[in-house]
Amino acid sequence: LTGSLKKGSDSGVQLERHD
Repeated sequence: LTGSLKKGSDSGVQLERHD
């Protein structure tokens, strides 16, 4: 399980998780 930080226009920063 790895998590990558990506910029979101709404909340600013969103955490995207990949199994």
